[in-house]
Amino acid sequence: MPLRGEPDIVLSRQLVRKLTQQLGFSLVDQTKMITAASELSRNTV
Repeated sequence: MPLRGEPDIVLSRQLVRKLTQQLGFSLVDQTKMITAASELSRNTV
């Protein structure tokens, strides 16, 4: 997905949250994955 600004960062976090929930990750692991996605997205932007 393209990452051009803050709205895209929010969308990437939401997508990772949805995927980790679907895959059955624990809440702690979901949080770790979402945080990592957020940091990577911010660094990309």
